[in-house]
Amino acid sequence: MSIELNHDEAPDPPTGRSDASRATMPPVLIAIGLSFVLFLALFAFAYADTLTRMIAVWGSAPMFLHGFFILPTSLVIGFCLRSRLQAFRPGPYIPALLGICLFGVLWFIARLTGFQILEYFALIGMLISGIIALIGPGFGRAMIFPLGFLFAMVPIVPIETSLPGLSVAISFAIVFAWLFLKSWRQRAIYLAFAGLLPFMAKFTLSLVAIIKGLPPEDFSTLAPGWAVTALIIVMLLAIGHHFSERHFSDILKEDFNPRPPSHWTNRHLAATLILLALPALLVAMVEG
Repeated sequence: MSIELNHDEAPDPPTGRSDASRATMPPVLIAIGLSFVLFLALFAFAYADTLTRMIAVWGSAPMFLHGFFILPTSLVIGFCLRSRLQAFRPGPYIPALLGICLFGVLWFIARLTGFQILEYFALIGMLISGIIALIGPGFGRAMIFPLGFLFAMVPIVPIETSLPGLSVAISFAIVFAWLFLKSWRQRAIYLAFAGLLPFMAKFTLSLVAIIKGLPPEDFSTLAPGWAVTALIIVMLLAIGHHFSERHFSDILKEDFNPRPPSHWTNRHLAATLILLALPALLVAMVEG
């Protein structure tokens, strides 16, 4: 049985909802909630190998441990920005299916070529595209930062092995700049500074190693990676706090009024699940 519910006739939240609107909202929320659970279950099953390998990278070295905290951080930020969803009405977004297709092609190519970073990146892209396709464009616009921040889970292996704390510094700087800095110029400068700090830390430690008569590559023996990362975060927090343009209370009060979505049917769910599972199915056929 197909669920087909239309929100186009519902009044805007600021003016109140009619009895008919209140009657149709619970089925919509239940249907989309169940669809979202089904989507996550299929995502975890179809891409279990990629997920497992990405998580294994997080636990392989202290420099990658931040990957475990990206999802909780995104959830906390999303909860803080929940006031943006006061006028939100859930519904599908068909153009997001194109995102699933594009990221699915990238994942397929990366899987066959062994390009792991691209594989992890495409995996997160499929997840975000699927969420927007099922829940709606309003949710995507309201939560654009928490969703986009999920890309920080991708471990940049070749760079991180030589620069301790790089991805942690970039991830922290992205969160702080988006939340507490208003101008794009200040955000760009802050992110650039965050990217330079690990290079500066490595250069300083290598110089100290040379002074002590050690090879430059032995800089890691002077200070553990976690200590360097902690120092970088403290410096970013201190500098960011000095130039911050708004308080945390301002973020909690921020309003957001997304446009209403289209009606929702089971056809959208079927298309989303098929497009999501197709790359994994094709890889299984090729590798099997």
